[in-house]
Amino acid sequence: MPPILPGFGSFVSAGVGQLREELHRALGLCNAKALKASVRLFVSDYILDQLAEVLREDLNESARYVHVARRAVLRRAKRVALPKNTRSFVPGDPKDDAVVQTAISSRADYLVTADALLLDLGKFQNVEIISVKTFAELLPAPE
Repeated sequence: MPPILPGFGSFVSAGVGQLREELHRALGLCNAKALKASVRLFVSDYILDQLAEVLREDLNESARYVHVARRAVLRRAKRVALPKNTRSFVPGDPKDDAVVQTAISSRADYLVTADALLLDLGKFQNVEIISVKTFAELLPAPE
């Protein structure tokens, strides 16, 4: 069975400090490999909102670009509803609790992120929290 993970939203929101080209290259590589491996992606409204905020405010993208990016994510990922009350998972950054809850609610095997606080958790319940590089290494190379 292929690995399951929440959408790349946590990587995008955590990757703001990186160069745009580096971000696009990493996401493109992982996406190509994920498509080949039939990886199932999951996303929550919280992650979609974070994606929109980063694109708009940090990367100065247009409203149209943000709309297109959200639609592209939703074409590939299944939207997961989060419970009204999310418990605390991430000491030091309660905003990341919704990202972890997305992974738990979707019964993901992996949460892929560049967020140091999330990576420090290592694993939560049955969800392994890994870097984009580690995730890319787990996937077969595109032919």
